[in-house]
Amino acid sequence: MAFVIKAFVNRPDKNPNLGLIEKVSYGLGDFSSQLLLTPVSMLFIYYATEYVNIGMAEVGFIMMLSRVFDGISDLLVGYLIERTKSPYGKTRAWILRMIIPYFVCGVAIFSVPTQMSDLLKYIYIFLVYNLTITVVYTSINLPYGALSTLMTQDSYQRSVLVIFRMLGATAGSTLVMMGVLPMVHYLGNDQMAWTITAAIISALACLGFFCTFFFCHERVVSAPMSSEQGSTLKAIGKIMRNKYWVMLTIAMLFVCAADIVSGNASAYYCRYYLQDDTLP
Repeated sequence: MAFVIKAFVNRPDKNPNLGLIEKVSYGLGDFSSQLLLTPVSMLFIYYATEYVNIGMAEVGFIMMLSRVFDGISDLLVGYLIERTKSPYGKTRAWILRMIIPYFVCGVAIFSVPTQMSDLLKYIYIFLVYNLTITVVYTSINLPYGALSTLMTQDSYQRSVLVIFRMLGATAGSTLVMMGVLPMVHYLGNDQMAWTITAAIISALACLGFFCTFFFCHERVVSAPMSSEQGSTLKAIGKIMRNKYWVMLTIAMLFVCAADIVSGNASAYYCRYYLQDDTLP
């Protein structure tokens, strides 16, 4: 029998009315997500070209290619969540399991060994980037997103959770964009400074996710999975034939691409035109 920490066990009998602590703790999940996603999306290319001395085009291609694997991992993680049976809950269990890997990957991705050849650097980035975003980030963020649907069935309370989630996301991304580069400069403005900065924000992110896990509980019992063979493939086929879904997907690709380009371009602009890349 697996060892179970009683203090961590899911409590479906909690008051159905969500308290302020639980709402804030849920918002900390997206705050913690942005502490990894924002630096990887908005600053990694800048870090790779300016501190690791490798090509922008190659790094951009690796990030673009990795998005294909990321889409596949979303389906796989969703499949695993539905089949999870744990005293900690379906989604909460995955948040707890991924906290330590989240910290390790958050540090590793900003610790590219500079003594390697360029080829080995590209291989390192490809492997660590996919481990970080495709595997670990998906495995903690997807369960986190699904957690709200298991916390309450009340539409109003869910909408309040979304508000706290958006507040957390905004706070996390703002903290990264305003604080990472000044911290890097303060710590020495070199490769080690990036590693230490990544360790600090990753530790903060893990603390936030632990608060989400500890204070948020699943009260809703989800329906059992259908045993019908091929149901997942049929569902995917129906989605792909939905023109509105396809249009929305294409629009979101352009939006995400624009965010990544503008986020990375701002660091270069501040460094080479304003002569100060620590500007927010």
